[in-house]
Amino acid sequence: MTIPGTFCEHCGATLRADARFCEACGQPVGAGGGVATPQAAAPATLACPSCRTSDQVVAASAYAEASDPEVKGDDDRTPPDMVQLFLQKPDRPAASGLMMWILAPLIPAVLFFVYWFAPIHRGFKFFLFGFTVVFWVTVFIPSLNEAQVYAFVGLLHLLLYWVALFIGRDAQKVELLTKKIPEYNATLARWTHLQYCKRCQKAWLDNSPSAPVDIDDVDTLLVG
Repeated sequence: MTIPGTFCEHCGATLRADARFCEACGQPVGAGGGVATPQAAAPATLACPSCRTSDQVVAASAYAEASDPEVKGDDDRTPPDMVQLFLQKPDRPAASGLMMWILAPLIPAVLFFVYWFAPIHRGFKFFLFGFTVVFWVTVFIPSLNEAQVYAFVGLLHLLLYWVALFIGRDAQKVELLTKKIPEYNATLARWTHLQYCKRCQKAWLDNSPSAPVDIDDVDTLLVG
């Protein structure tokens, strides 16, 4: 249970009615109730949980989009361009292109193993592997080789590969819409709350009591 208007005087987090310590920063509640008014606590919500200062705190969205001259105030521990990389907006997932995979089997050197890396279902990969075995059987058996059966098997192998590729494409679209996009939206929502302190090079979520992390561990804050 929390009482509206009761906030930690150190970090501004909402306190429980019977709290003796702040659940967000661990500071003890003061003799006077250990709270501050919402107006007094508001600036403290932007303070870095690590160094307790706010003059070097910046939102990740603002820092990641800043130009190089605007971020030169960092020290030498982490180059500004690397910080921007860690704090940048998450990339929206998209379906992979098929043109490369469609044309790759036309290169003789990769014809019979490209499908192991292609975006197709594993079951189709084993099925195509069976056709590869059949192809080489038709090549090394003289009677089948003379009848050029290998040409028919090779062409059928290629056609089945393309069919599997487009079936896999449909499955990717379903996964994109039902899983990857919702996960991205959740990650993006957390990223909008990501704050960064240039003084101690720590990052945290301003709507979460989680402990601040090093700049190269930002991904741990963004995953659900």
